[in-house]
Amino acid sequence: MKKKFIKKTVLSLAVAAMAGVLLAGCGSSSNETTGDAQTKENTPETSAEAPAETEIPKEEDSEVSTGENSEYHDANGWSIKYDPALFEITTKDSQTSIVYTGESAGTNMITATYTVENKAEAAIQELGKSWGDKTTYSEGPFPGASYAKGYWATLPLEEDGSGIYETALARDYMDGALIFEMTCHNGEDEEMNMAVSDSLAGIIDSLTWDVYDFDTIIDALSEDSYYAFADMDETNDALLVTSSDLVFDNGDGTMAATEATVYGYDNNHHIIEYGLVAGGGTATPLACKDHELFYGGHNYMNKVHIDEENAELITDEGEYFDEYDEAIVVEFNRKG
Repeated sequence: MKKKFIKKTVLSLAVAAMAGVLLAGCGSSSNETTGDAQTKENTPETSAEAPAETEIPKEEDSEVSTGENSEYHDANGWSIKYDPALFEITTKDSQTSIVYTGESAGTNMITATYTVENKAEAAIQELGKSWGDKTTYSEGPFPGASYAKGYWATLPLEEDGSGIYETALARDYMDGALIFEMTCHNGEDEEMNMAVSDSLAGIIDSLTWDVYDFDTIIDALSEDSYYAFADMDETNDALLVTSSDLVFDNGDGTMAATEATVYGYDNNHHIIEYGLVAGGGTATPLACKDHELFYGGHNYMNKVHIDEENAELITDEGEYFDEYDEAIVVEFNRKG
């Protein structure tokens, strides 16, 4: 038996895609770049005005901690990690400006805006249109919230241009959309360009969200998603999320899966993404027994549980087939 302690991480493929877009703009301003963001959050809906309970945050509602590894917590329920020696953060009404103050060729900043005038897709299309016909669009999981769909607009660096390039990403959020718009400038110093790019990508990479109930995640899932509740935590159930191409009829009319992303509570009663569990073959669907989730294949059967106190997914690797035979197969439900 081999026991592994897997620390929870928040780095989605969408974040990697965003970093790729920023890095693509890191050459000198004389080099042409095609900024096409990769994708893996919702359909455009228009909200005429904010419902009465919607409250636009004021400057004093946000929190900024100090220190080398500082955290900014926005009143709208999202947080980032940043270096105060390199960034200055200001908040006014529904907009937060994160300005790079290190050495650079021009203005480099991220502007976060919450709007109730559009949903995410419509907001990104409107913003991209204002940039011109060279803007490209894409979709994918939103950074720090892979359960939610994100929409991207990218204006690549132009040859012999001003050195400016833009990237924006948005997700449906509360009664409207939350948009992160990055404005960047390249100069002739490629090392300096790279340092700026890495710093901005690190801000997006660090995004986390205030999520306190599973309904928030379920409501944000796409219509072809499946979810289930699993007894793999001594205190609370966990939420398992998977896609339609990974579920199958278990032979009794219920839907089962061998692979799913695990969401659960931490010691602050926040819901976080703990990681992916993936077995092999429909003969061994995910199943639970005694607060543990079993996954495996024909020659192995592992079991895993959540340690809320340390925010860890703890896996025992081995051949736990006798216990698996007594476990209850996890039943998945389709979103909607």
